[in-house]
Amino acid sequence: MNRTLLPLVTLSLFLGGCTGITPNIAPPASSMQSRVDGFPIDDAAWAKLGYRRDWTGFPFVSGGATLTFVRPASDLIAVQESGSTVSILDAQNGRVRWSNTIAGPLTRYVDLVRYQDPVRGDVVLACSDSDIRILNAQTGNLITTQNLERVASSAPVFADDMASFGSPAGEYFGHNVSRGFREWGFGTGNSIDTQPILVGGVVGMVTQNGSVVFLDPYGGGAQSRARLFAGLSVNPVTDGASMIVASLDQSIYAISPSANIVWQYRTSAQINVQPSCMQGRVYATITDGNNDSGLICLDSATGKKLWFAKGISGTVFASRAGSLLVRTTDGVVTLDAKRGDLLERIALPGVHTITPDASADGNLYVASKTGLIVKFVPKQ
Repeated sequence: MNRTLLPLVTLSLFLGGCTGITPNIAPPASSMQSRVDGFPIDDAAWAKLGYRRDWTGFPFVSGGATLTFVRPASDLIAVQESGSTVSILDAQNGRVRWSNTIAGPLTRYVDLVRYQDPVRGDVVLACSDSDIRILNAQTGNLITTQNLERVASSAPVFADDMASFGSPAGEYFGHNVSRGFREWGFGTGNSIDTQPILVGGVVGMVTQNGSVVFLDPYGGGAQSRARLFAGLSVNPVTDGASMIVASLDQSIYAISPSANIVWQYRTSAQINVQPSCMQGRVYATITDGNNDSGLICLDSATGKKLWFAKGISGTVFASRAGSLLVRTTDGVVTLDAKRGDLLERIALPGVHTITPDASADGNLYVASKTGLIVKFVPKQ
């Protein structure tokens, strides 16, 4: 159901009045006031991180649902909640441009993607495990639905109009969004749960038994293959030259598109916290040889250990004025980027996700557990 533009103060009343006329209509939206009351914002804490609040937005969130995808761009923020409603917010002021409930609450979505279609123009792709729903990014109108020929178990990676997915049956497949059908498939014989990644013009993928495959994203032909001792529970990342894999065999690998192991860093336990890679550095929460848990920084080209921040567990998601921002279970810590020294430890109750629009000195889009989107901008 496509909802036309309304003033922000009346949006929740309008959405809350929806009833179950069709299977695609979500339950009433959580009220604005309940969302605000459930998410007190500590502006002083954010100021310590180097940010100030810019605006608060209210995407449609059905009762009991949470925000699953927040995809920022310079002009708009694409948001989807677990009840299958997609909303577009204006990046300048947080105003809701439109909301559209595109499926029932039980549909499993794997990603939300802004895409410039050569025929359809500016669109948003709501990718579920069984189809792709293509929405006009400016109006919210549903343009078409493309069925996937295989069940998707991963988010897609795009090379032009080719979206590469993994499947639980052990097949990687390429779906051409412009043409609307599957163009290729590559069987591995083992389930695939983590996201493929584009590295040096090819798609790199790791199965749950540790098979590594690099494929041509357009035709699906195998370019190179390798084998690790185990799979992984977190997504691979890249520095642009290699695929960085935190394996359950207690190692971090850098693997080139020719499937060569560029370097390997051994740890004392499995890695289950999502690593990241920024500006030629790999950051991962590990257990070292002394059984100390902490955040390690490695040179992405050589695997050389640069520093180890004992007691810090989380994912580096951005940098601000020379310090690293690390998402922890209860908030954010900041570390000196050169030495790993702890600078600030901030508790942020009620925060669901934090999404930057740039890896360095960008804006932060914070989704609360109550369904708010709050934009924070760097302090001048």
